[in-house]
Amino acid sequence: MSWTNLHLKSPEVEADIHYFPAWQTGRLKPVYSGEEVCISYDEKEFEAVQEFIDKETCLLGETVKAYLRMEEPLDHIKKLYVGKEFNILEDLAVIGRGIITRIIRYDFDNGGGNTLKAFLSKENFSLELAKRVLNNMSTQDEDVMCFNLNELQFDFVECKVVLIYYVIDKNYPVVSMKFDELTRLLERYLQQQKNHT
Repeated sequence: MSWTNLHLKSPEVEADIHYFPAWQTGRLKPVYSGEEVCISYDEKEFEAVQEFIDKETCLLGETVKAYLRMEEPLDHIKKLYVGKEFNILEDLAVIGRGIITRIIRYDFDNGGGNTLKAFLSKENFSLELAKRVLNNMSTQDEDVMCFNLNELQFDFVECKVVLIYYVIDKNYPVVSMKFDELTRLLERYLQQQKNHT
């Protein structure tokens, strides 16, 4: 991975990326805008170039806003959505985690962000329901949880959950995620609600 001082032509995705501290990853040097990175989502690895939006260098332990351009863009068509998480890998170790904040290349978007927005909307969700979902992942009391606009189906063996919008609509596709990804999504939701009170 080398640092280059270039501006990405046609970035495809914008994301917030948190690089873990050195004690957590073993990486000792900071991360630079223009570095090639290995990203991982849906149990697959991909090469991309990152360009930081507000700075040239990201110290370990910091979060940075970045544009990403994928090395093999065809691999990402209809696979991403706003809110989707991905890992940053280095020598097979996870050194950071990102969350997509904007899809720039329209054909990458599978619409899953619409499903997540409906799930977390005030018409569908609440603090109490968020706590109930978090609790259910450990107690394994309910295989299916129904809400006004969505249904959650839990796979306790694979530690995955499927989020389904109640009406069949191509703009609200089924979203599948691991328990730890759902946990982080709900923790962000709870923090946002706390900040608004």
